[in-house]
Formats: sequence, C-alpha cells, structure tokens
Amino acid sequence: MTGLAPSRLDARQTPQAASLRDVYNQQQCGNFFACAFALVLMTVALDLALTAMRLAIHGREVAIPKVVGMGPAGSRGAGAASGLQV
Repeated sequence: MTGLAPSRLDARQTPQAASLRDVYNQQQCGNFFACAFALVLMTVALDLALTAMRLAIHGREVAIPKVVGMGPAGSRGAGAASGLQV
C-alpha cells in the first residue's frame, strides 16, 4: 500500500470505515438491549426468590409454656395442653 497515493488510500478506506462504524453502533445497541434484558431477568428472579422465601417461612406464632423445673412427663403435658407435639 505504500505505492498508492494518499487520496486513493483515503477513498478506499472511507466506505470500509463507515461500515465498521455502523457495525460497531449496531453491536453497542445490541449489547445495551442484552444488558437491559439481563437486568430485567435478574430483577424478576430476585423478586420471585423473595416471594418464595416469604411464603416458605410463613408460619404462625405459638405460645410456649414455661417448662423450666418440670420433669419430662410434666413438660410433655404442658406442651400438649398448649398444642405442641413433643
């Protein structure tokens, strides 16, 4: 390419540079939408995970009787009276 005149070299590279620029812009746009889509998917997955945790951990409160100082039979009776299974 050293034998070519500068004007011919510029004329030959201009269409190629424009097409590379177009390809680069299309890739950037594609990368943006891919990243945005991935962000939306991660947000939905996190929301679903938190909802599943809330449903899985959901329970009811139970009153625990005081069994300190009781024997095994007394503590089982106190637990059974308040609905606990020992």
